[in-house]
Amino acid sequence: MKKRFSLKETRLFIALALLVQSISFFIMFIILCVKKKSIAAAFLAVSAMGGSTAGYLLWQLKEETDAEFDAAREALENDEYLEFDEARIAADLAHGSVDEDVEEDGVADFIPCEENVSEDEFK
Repeated sequence: MKKRFSLKETRLFIALALLVQSISFFIMFIILCVKKKSIAAAFLAVSAMGGSTAGYLLWQLKEETDAEFDAAREALENDEYLEFDEARIAADLAHGSVDEDVEEDGVADFIPCEENVSEDEFK
């Protein structure tokens, strides 16, 4: 199945292409200005328009990326599983046991366990 691209996915490439075009047109403006051609102002106008559009697209992309990053960071900061009691964990590790409430929450299910492994395989 072929994936279709939207403007949001191609925004960076469009902005970079406009930026390169803007720089090229500005160089053309300088060359034509030195030769005293009347079309030089048109190249400057197109260069300014392309540069401002590229800048806007890049700014918009940065704002969306910052918003996504802030939302992900906030979700991590508010996560209940990241809050734990260090003393309880130290005691569990010292005794080699896992609390029953951790097993009830299903957190212990995420620990991979192979039942048919011998002690020799770990050495």
